Amino acid sequence: MDDEDPIEIKMDIVFEDFEPPAGEPQSKLPNMRSDFENLREKQDSSGQQPWAPFSSVKDWDYGRWIMESGLSQRQIDSMLKLDIVSKYFPPLAEYDYHSSPKLS
Repeated sequence: MDDEDPIEIKMDIVFEDFEPPAGEPQSKLPNMRSDFENLREKQDSSGQQPWAPFSSVKDWDYGRWIMESGLSQRQIDSMLKLDIVSKYFPPLAEYDYHSSPKLS
């Protein structure tokens, strides 16, 4: 290896802008709708109330409380079997909370 000149390698650095910049949420496409918007439209078009499948807002509030309470499925089942619950909330006592993921 004689006195050869070292090979010079040129590297070009390329920067490319992306929209939106990293870390920022993408804007919604014009035709894109959320699952909630799709559900609301389906309920509206079929004449269902927003609290369906519950028969009233009070039943829906109670069901939501159950789901957000942190109770286990066993505890929910046990509570729904109580006489006072079936007396004052018969639709809730009959509702299948085993499908609870559909409610959250």
